[in-house]
Amino acid sequence: MFSGCTSLESVHVKCNTASVPQGCFTGCSKLSSVVFDSIDELTALNDNAFYGCNSLTSFSLNSTNAKSLGSNVFNGTNVQSLQIPASITSLS
Repeated sequence: MFSGCTSLESVHVKCNTASVPQGCFTGCSKLSSVVFDSIDELTALNDNAFYGCNSLTSFSLNSTNAKSLGSNVFNGTNVQSLQIPASITSLS
């Protein structure tokens, strides 16, 4: 979807989506902030969703139904502020 988009600096999602696809934001080198705001349909962040987003420092997931974070979701990032819901029951 947005993989390799080097000009993308922030993402603020307010609409419902079921999951963040595998590798969706991989290699978005300027992406620094991601907010998923009140998205009750979101249940999963799939493998490598933010892999290699080396400018990513802030991530917030506000979903009461989120259940899983795939493998390497934040590998290659510099996340310093991470907010995930207590509903997360699976970390790959």
